[in-house]
Amino acid sequence: MLWRTADLLGGTRAALLTAALFALHPELREYFVAEWTEPFYVAGVSALFLASARLILGTPQPHRWIALGAFGLSMTLLGRPALQLMAPAMLVMCLVIAWWPSMRSTAAHGVAQQLALMIALGLVPALIVVVKNGVLFGLWGIATGSGTSLYLGLNPISQGTEPAYYGLDYDVNALAGLAPGTHGDHLHLATDRFLRNIAMETLSSYTWSDRLVFFARKAWWWLFHHPVALAVSGNELRGIRVFELFSIASAILVTGGLWLRQGRKRFFSSLRQQPCPTAKTRSPWEDVAPSQRVCCYWGCWACSHSSCRCFTTVVTAQACLSLGCAC
Repeated sequence: MLWRTADLLGGTRAALLTAALFALHPELREYFVAEWTEPFYVAGVSALFLASARLILGTPQPHRWIALGAFGLSMTLLGRPALQLMAPAMLVMCLVIAWWPSMRSTAAHGVAQQLALMIALGLVPALIVVVKNGVLFGLWGIATGSGTSLYLGLNPISQGTEPAYYGLDYDVNALAGLAPGTHGDHLHLATDRFLRNIAMETLSSYTWSDRLVFFARKAWWWLFHHPVALAVSGNELRGIRVFELFSIASAILVTGGLWLRQGRKRFFSSLRQQPCPTAKTRSPWEDVAPSQRVCCYWGCWACSHSSCRCFTTVVTAQACLSLGCAC
């Protein structure tokens, strides 16, 4: 699914690069064996990406892709709720685009409606679980574990990272034994609340300067990996992350530059009066080469060939920089 998504958005070379990054990533090889939720999470995210790409590029059968994307999103939320905040934010963004008056005469209006429907359907199973947990157990969430994560993330002894990085053991089960009726289970509901209270007390004891230093260091480690993780898995971890961040930054800069250069009206001019893709209409994206579809979607359809060569040069430079950081 990842190959097909990359091939649709960027062509064969993008698919090859995606497959290489996925197969050679050092942490994925470890987590796929140690964490049983990881394969389900990656499969769900891949289905969500593929369905989103098909809807964005246009398809004569949008309903089956909406169903696939909703199923993938539900799988990720129920198996590993990493998108429980991002998914509602994406839904709000799609609804704003669909509602925005200046976008109603563009193809983006129909695409935003389809994406909003897909995300809303994917959130329904997770919402049912949240309501069930809230009514029966008083836990308005998908699952327990947030208290444990908050405690470990604010622990000053391990600097908010994995205790194993500093040769320490996880003390959450020992702390769970202090809460009555939990039997030392750190995922018990009472333990979850107990560890959350400890974490909030720890946070309140920090001064503002301590919080600034603490969270700035955590942000650096989150973006570019902890030194212990680099020592175990190799510097290619940081190289891959640098490539990812520079790719995102380049897309933002290209889109922002086109916005400033052309203005809002010209930026969306090529999407105006385009029919929404249905079974009886031909998608406006079908006449666009696969290698150009991502650029078209982000507003690069107005770029000249020199701009495309410039963008390729930037990506090549990012790859060289990533390899340099990995060495």
